[in-house]
Amino acid sequence: ISGITNTFAVIPGLINGTTYQFKVTASNVLGTEISNQALVTPMAPPTAPTSVTTTALSTTQVKINWGASSGFGTITYEVSRSLTFGGPYEVVVSGLSSSTLTYTDTSASPGNQYYYVVTASNSTATTSNSNQATATTPAAAPTNLAGNANSPTSVTLTWTASLGNSTITYNMLRSSTMGSGYTSIGTGSCSSSITSPTVTCTDTNVTAGNIYYYVVTATNVGGVSSNSSEATVTTPTTAPTGLIATATSTTNVNLSWTASPGNSTITYIVYRSLTNGSGYVAVNSPTCT
Repeated sequence: ISGITNTFAVIPGLINGTTYQFKVTASNVLGTEISNQALVTPMAPPTAPTSVTTTALSTTQVKINWGASSGFGTITYEVSRSLTFGGPYEVVVSGLSSSTLTYTDTSASPGNQYYYVVTASNSTATTSNSNQATATTPAAAPTNLAGNANSPTSVTLTWTASLGNSTITYNMLRSSTMGSGYTSIGTGSCSSSITSPTVTCTDTNVTAGNIYYYVVTATNVGGVSSNSSEATVTTPTTAPTGLIATATSTTNVNLSWTASPGNSTITYIVYRSLTNGSGYVAVNSPTCT
């Protein structure tokens, strides 16, 4: 090309993937000078990665796989993700070699649904996004489980929600043995799945004077969490029944009654009065046990 008066030129008709050498000469009435040599290999962008799939490995890890791109030059891959369907995406990793067709994202958070895309680049350009693949990490266990006995037959439980943008449900479990033997609760609002953001339920399937051990789990499409920490609740016992008093001498009275129910430790206090229905005071006799 000759007669150029600008400082640039467009060279058409080059062959993709072929390396060319270019020099430029400058001429005036006094002579001609030659520039340095420049090498360039024109090439089209690679094809976009295909068949992207994802698998949640844990609460904080997601594995991404994809099919290789084709094209000229050195090809590298970039993996991006979003918490929103369709983006915008943020880069998780870039510069992966052309032989790398899998990557494990270890920066995920529990309970989130992520959307991943992969792009390929060479020295010329970057492809459009691959197909979008989604993965949901399992939710972490709920925290701060606490229980309060409202009555001999009712226990209210509360906990702190598991984090994440996915739909999370909770399942309350109960045992009469510390640390094991948890089973689902039969009745009351604790008997079925509880959908976040609700973080409370009432167990009405308890009886008086018993010790109960509770845990709660979180579930989403990624799986079921481990158990929360255990909460212990003791329901109030009911009053003794069938009290019988028998005078055995001028100074002694024998008392007997039917025990209050429950598996908790229950102690009794005997009261007496000289007035029918009122004025009771505790009896301190050592034989009243």
